[in-house]
Amino acid sequence: MHFDRFMRQVRAWVALVTAALGGCQSTEDPTALNGRPASAVGITVEELVAPGAWSYASDVNSSGEAVGTYDGGCGGRMPAFWDASGSFTALPLPAGFCGGSADAISESGYIAGTLVDGTTRQVARWIPGATGYAPEYIGVGPRGGTVEPHGIDDQGNLIGYEFGDGLPMAPVYWSSPSGWSQLRMATGSTSCTASALSRTGAVSGNCYFNSISSAVYWPGVLGDPVVLPRLAGQNSHHTARGINGAGTLVGTASNQARNTVSTVPVSWSLVGGNWQVASLTILGGPSEANDIDEAGNIVGYSTAKGGKQTAVVWLGGTSITSLPGLSSKGSGSALAVAPTGRIAVGQSVRGGNNRATRWWF
Repeated sequence: MHFDRFMRQVRAWVALVTAALGGCQSTEDPTALNGRPASAVGITVEELVAPGAWSYASDVNSSGEAVGTYDGGCGGRMPAFWDASGSFTALPLPAGFCGGSADAISESGYIAGTLVDGTTRQVARWIPGATGYAPEYIGVGPRGGTVEPHGIDDQGNLIGYEFGDGLPMAPVYWSSPSGWSQLRMATGSTSCTASALSRTGAVSGNCYFNSISSAVYWPGVLGDPVVLPRLAGQNSHHTARGINGAGTLVGTASNQARNTVSTVPVSWSLVGGNWQVASLTILGGPSEANDIDEAGNIVGYSTAKGGKQTAVVWLGGTSITSLPGLSSKGSGSALAVAPTGRIAVGQSVRGGNNRATRWWF
């Protein structure tokens, strides 16, 4: 499950901290632009301030509202919400829970995430109201396992995948009237995940065949999965991480040679009735595509030849543009993009720690 959103946040966190310890300790602020820090013409960057030593933003909607996780609570993780102005709110926890994460937010403001009681991690959602957010405990998955939520729609229904001791990973869907159901597994696969939910109800994900993952598309939570083509020359994991309403998916394709694994960002689209895969331009080193908006803009990160990991956007799915960091030397990664409005969120190093970050591009 290394490819799911939680694990890519962890991998990015490690890379960012490593880069910071390598000398990215600068707290230099870029030039102010429109009241927000900025370091590139036409692009603005803002730290989404939260308590604790570190934080990251995992999703954003077209209103600019963002969710994520910050340092604190039991297990060292607490769920966060930032409104369009950047004002921080610690999302409330139900009785008996002492930590958690906020992983996805819908256009209507529903939030999906997890709760921690010191021992187990369980699913929850937060419902917007006139006086703020109210938490709703959902619990364990349909087989009694842990669920990683990866998307939530405007009605508050969520998707993710379930896993646990003795349980193969399986994509799952939860709706308020019906509870849990499992998406169909690809024929011949041993396990599958769901990684994102589009505004039209389509799902992106991945299925394992002989211990190697391939990207998968579901036209809906009740639809049959389609195993997507693999990029020529890439012999290892292919993972789909984001999907838009037009049915374009983005993710990564990996190649393993001896003890070295290299990753390239890719997109999948349906052209003339056939699925096609294409690689994206990179800055020089390992790169990942994490999400795509309705206009086809893709966000992720790319590693420059000098080894610096940089948050990037592929405008229109083609032209790669670096997104500025919170400091001139800090690394970064864009984890999500709003469906519309050209707003991305993720994390960037400042003062030696990764911090939740929001970009307008």
